[in-house]
Amino acid sequence: MADVNKGRIRLLVAALRSGLYVKGTGFLHRDPYTPQGSGAFPGFWCCLGVAADVAHRFGLPVIREVLGRCEYIGGSSGYLSASVRDWYGFATRDPELLQADGARILASEWNDQPDSTLEEIADGFERTFLA
Repeated sequence: MADVNKGRIRLLVAALRSGLYVKGTGFLHRDPYTPQGSGAFPGFWCCLGVAADVAHRFGLPVIREVLGRCEYIGGSSGYLSASVRDWYGFATRDPELLQADGARILASEWNDQPDSTLEEIADGFERTFLA
């Protein structure tokens, strides 16, 4: 974990807590043209989609392409692309996170649990990479 970019992970944690992303499952970014209220970004976002969006907004050049109801970010629709993974310094395209009870879970699996929130997942990124 010494190779992760903590400043960039802090940007991700802040974005996950911001309320600007509405949680979705199954894809990085689903239904990207569906408006959300309260100034949120359109569509439904997996925590990994938020990570890819943050990397792009902060200067990582990635190709973004909408096919059907799904946005591909960096050529991927379900996991971090290699360029996004490397931007953060993660070892895998689906980082393993530490939950409050000490259990470890893949970010995508935690995201796709019906009762999970992006705020809880932000806590997991913080606990795993910034503590």
